[in-house]
Amino acid sequence: MNRYEKYGKPLVDSGYDITPLNGKVPIIKAWQTRPDQSQDYGKFDGKNIGVLCGGIHHVIALDIDVKHKPATDMLRLLVEELGSAPERIGNAPKTLFVFRCSVQVSKVKTGVYDIKGEDACVEILAEGQQFVASGKHPDTKKNYSWPNDSIMDYPADELTEVTIEEIQNFISSADSILSTFGELKAKSISAAKAPQASNSNYMFAENEQSTDIKRLTA
Repeated sequence: MNRYEKYGKPLVDSGYDITPLNGKVPIIKAWQTRPDQSQDYGKFDGKNIGVLCGGIHHVIALDIDVKHKPATDMLRLLVEELGSAPERIGNAPKTLFVFRCSVQVSKVKTGVYDIKGEDACVEILAEGQQFVASGKHPDTKKNYSWPNDSIMDYPADELTEVTIEEIQNFISSADSILSTFGELKAKSISAAKAPQASNSNYMFAENEQSTDIKRLTA
């Protein structure tokens, strides 16, 4: 059995949509439409495996794209408030956690900050995006890892569920944490939407401080 099938098929069986990748880049055209071609396991042996966000289970990935370890450690504490989630590490200390949302949500992210000469931000990957679940990191040339529970230990419908309000609070608090370590280079993507059936507008405040930073560092 090839690697793409060995790890990709259990993910599909667990309710995830997958797509083959070169590094982090999808291979199949219109991969966002979840074509059956992605399950042509024999064709994509040796390719990285991407998991699509969104879908019927509203899968989201909380991507901490921060190389400065003190900031990353604080953000990890913030993640714990959302509940347990499988964690994937590619280029440590950068890390990613997988949840599902109670409703469909669009991509949101903090501002981009310059911390010790490195760009740093936190992003919620949602519908129309994907993350690498298995394979080699294009920069480190080492395998992506799941240090504790693997995503394959969590069927998609059993991921910890978070609400759109919890995501809003998380992004606002993460923005505040990053602002204590570096200078703002680019503003956040601050709007998120619920399903089209809802007329509600959810706006993410760019600088709202909804979590006590002192509590996180205590």
